[in-house]
Amino acid sequence: MTPRAIAGGLSACVAAALLAAALIHRFAMPAPAFYFANDQQAYLSLSKHPFVQTPAVYAPASWRVFPPLVARAIAEASGTDAEHGFLILTFGCLALIPIAAFLFLTALGLSPQTGLVGAAVVALSPTVLGYTAWDVVRVDPPSLLLLFVASYAVIRRLPVILIASAVALALTKETVFLGVFFALAWAVRFDRRMLASALVSLAAAVVVRVIILPRVMPSPIAFDNLFALNDLIQQFTPRYAARRLLLATATTWNLMLPLAALWLTTSLRDRLAQVLLATIIVAESQILVASETQRIVAAGYPYVVASAGFALEEIGRRYGRARGAALDVALVGAQLPWLWENGRIVHLAWLRGVEIAIVIATAALAVWGVRYSRTNRRPLTVQPPPRTSPMASG
Repeated sequence: MTPRAIAGGLSACVAAALLAAALIHRFAMPAPAFYFANDQQAYLSLSKHPFVQTPAVYAPASWRVFPPLVARAIAEASGTDAEHGFLILTFGCLALIPIAAFLFLTALGLSPQTGLVGAAVVALSPTVLGYTAWDVVRVDPPSLLLLFVASYAVIRRLPVILIASAVALALTKETVFLGVFFALAWAVRFDRRMLASALVSLAAAVVVRVIILPRVMPSPIAFDNLFALNDLIQQFTPRYAARRLLLATATTWNLMLPLAALWLTTSLRDRLAQVLLATIIVAESQILVASETQRIVAAGYPYVVASAGFALEEIGRRYGRARGAALDVALVGAQLPWLWENGRIVHLAWLRGVEIAIVIATAALAVWGVRYSRTNRRPLTVQPPPRTSPMASG
């Protein structure tokens, strides 16, 4: 693809993300009256009164200080209030996330065409876009953007950007440890020269999250990191466990999950597949300690999109560009499960059955892929030539 075509494709992704976000923000079903009484109030308080304890400020929301400070700066620069500052911040991140996704995917070695498909999927994803455009007072968009940046930085061997993004992410959300894990795994498997920077990022994340923030912003309410795990143990039933698994997989990653499972399990001998699979497992482990499973596990988007991207390229190579392009269009279109009813966007009730089918299909493909990898020396997928020096040196 020419640079002009790539720029045009990315511009279309950004425009689609902003248009969809505007429609969701304007027409989605309103939140219950009591909804904005939890984390959002803490973020607004931190934005209006930085590092000041108020009744609304408690852990872990009180330790997510970076987005509220940015929202405050935006509000002061634009002459608006904290709510509008968060609105601008969220929409700005939603516009930048497709670009960051494209850079990350192509840095891994995927083609520009597949990179654009991944950017479009992330731009229109229900979990990324639908959730945050509907509720803009969140730290999730900056968190996901910083995850993409940190992952891109370690691949492209940019130590300063890696460390800076890790510190910013540590001040944003606990998902910093997911980004740091990918950086460490990448450095160990592909580029030992980035290992020192990855270790510095890990140390910075631990110091910020474990030492500095709890002392700067002590919580008036005792915070138990294992609350959700204890709750899971006490309420454990097969139905409850299956529901959490559903929220953490098909509802979060949509139709990308079967494609990712196909590539990961048939390429278990591939070092890149091992790194991505390990990172996805770390992201998935959050269901043990996270109460809002769907939103938090969505942090694994960069690595699931990458895995699905390699599967898409192999399908196009084996079955022709036309069929591969049709699958690309279907994958992007599947990110828009909207229904217009009485002037509002509502959820499609029958999608739950589709989500269950996705989990079953993913499990079946994973079992087949593991069996394939054991009986075949050559992976099912053939990766494109690496475009980064770390990959080449690995």
